[in-house]
Amino acid sequence: MPTIPGPLAGIAAALHVAVTDYVLIAPCDAPFVDERLCVTLIQALRAANAGIAYAATIEHGERIAHPVFALLRVSLAANLDAWLATGERKVRVWYARHSAVEMPFQDNRAFYNINDLQQLADLECR
Repeated sequence: MPTIPGPLAGIAAALHVAVTDYVLIAPCDAPFVDERLCVTLIQALRAANAGIAYAATIEHGERIAHPVFALLRVSLAANLDAWLATGERKVRVWYARHSAVEMPFQDNRAFYNINDLQQLADLECR
């Protein structure tokens, strides 16, 4: 059975075609992402002098990481390629190798994933 490349393969592809120093990553099924995500993550990344900053929220008293809502330095592309070549696929494990900074967000609406029309309708009723 072939290995599914996962989100890191998409992130690697984005890093290779970027014409900027940073790439903002967000899933395609998250329709409420706005510019605050990028602004907040770049401030966190620069303040921590990190290679990666990603989002987190507090839901029902529990901290929830959202590692595919992230800002990454393009300079990490070769390292990510090497990581993927080993067969590794875990986003947070690779992030941990780069002193990634987790940035808490108060508003968790931007991090909702909508996978069908019923989920969208349910969210709009809130």
